[in-house]
Amino acid sequence: MHELFLTAVVPDAELERAKALLQGLSGMAAYASIQRVLYFAGPPQPRGLVVRRSLPTPLLPTQVRLWSELHQQLSRQSFVVQARYALQPADFGQPPLLSPVEGGGDGPAAVSTARLNSTPGTLRWTDIPDPTPGGGGNRLVMQRKKIEIADTRGLPAILQDNNYRFKAELVEESFAFFANNNEYALVRLHRLPTNPASGAGGMADMATATTVPQPLVALPPWDEVVSSAPTAAALPVDPAGQWLLFVRRHVLDDTSPEKMASALEALDAVRTQLAGAFFFRPVDRRAHDTRIERPVNNMPVPLPQRVRGTV
Repeated sequence: MHELFLTAVVPDAELERAKALLQGLSGMAAYASIQRVLYFAGPPQPRGLVVRRSLPTPLLPTQVRLWSELHQQLSRQSFVVQARYALQPADFGQPPLLSPVEGGGDGPAAVSTARLNSTPGTLRWTDIPDPTPGGGGNRLVMQRKKIEIADTRGLPAILQDNNYRFKAELVEESFAFFANNNEYALVRLHRLPTNPASGAGGMADMATATTVPQPLVALPPWDEVVSSAPTAAALPVDPAGQWLLFVRRHVLDDTSPEKMASALEALDAVRTQLAGAFFFRPVDRRAHDTRIERPVNNMPVPLPQRVRGTV
């Protein structure tokens, strides 16, 4: 599958205006979504997903194809991948209650991982994007290969079996609209506080990590996550609290030049239609680069200081 997308910045003060405009365009109310996004960094030497003991069985034919395709991509190059979990505001601010089994010798880190393994999530991989061919406005449309495997349990176990290490987590808040096979998504990312059991968390500087990072056992209250107060438990990744508008179109049969060209034409039409309402801007492809550098002369390459490719 290929994803083609346009990008614009929407100030927080303009959010309601943007939502009203997109609601009128799509004829639907906003679909609000909250995602907990965990980032796992692959090994410096790509090996794919050769260990599959934690994969749920049986797999549907579509799932078999997706896992095989993902293995091929991760065999040629190591990446940072995402494990995404849908949440509700009520899921935040809950006490970290431990059952007698969960409170065993492995401590809170094992509790958090066990709960995530038992929860269905979506595994997402994206390649580094490229500008679409052509000149003019077409250069504003980016395209990238994308694989999503939805409704899958055991994602942390699958990744850890293959030497993928948890590095950080964020909360993604979004409002989405759909019209004419286009997705219009207003997205904002929030940092989470550092897990006391580890030396890094959220988007913390990985170089300061003193122990192995671990997912949080309990999330802060939702009103603190979305607050912009300096004392908030979580803050927007963008200090200005701005939103990103992504206009996306997915091409399942990405081997068809005609379908890729049709998707590009559709997004170019959207860009023209919304030119007076949103300023679509060029994107530095490195902002979405989730590749892991290979070691040089058998010397390990340091991990990036901050997680990139967050959306």
